[in-house]
Amino acid sequence: MEEKNIVELLKSALPNLNELVSADVVVGKEIKTSDGTTIIPISKVTFGYGMGGGIPSQNTKFGGGTGAGVSVTPIGFLVIGPDGVRLMQI
Repeated sequence: MEEKNIVELLKSALPNLNELVSADVVVGKEIKTSDGTTIIPISKVTFGYGMGGGIPSQNTKFGGGTGAGVSVTPIGFLVIGPDGVRLMQI
């Protein structure tokens, strides 16, 4: 019984992780200017995930929980233009 509860907990939490740490978050959508320059935002992503569990005892049959945290910090822009490629740091 407890194993089924843990599996259900993981099934509900893990599918959303892909959205939190996708490459689209680190390298943003490109922006094209009228002069042909392409600007791509670049960010640093820090991610943490934790999960707890429990064991059966006389007082409780199951205990557990999950938690996640994400921090997205812009670090600069990749600028691709007629003069070449450069990174403009924030």
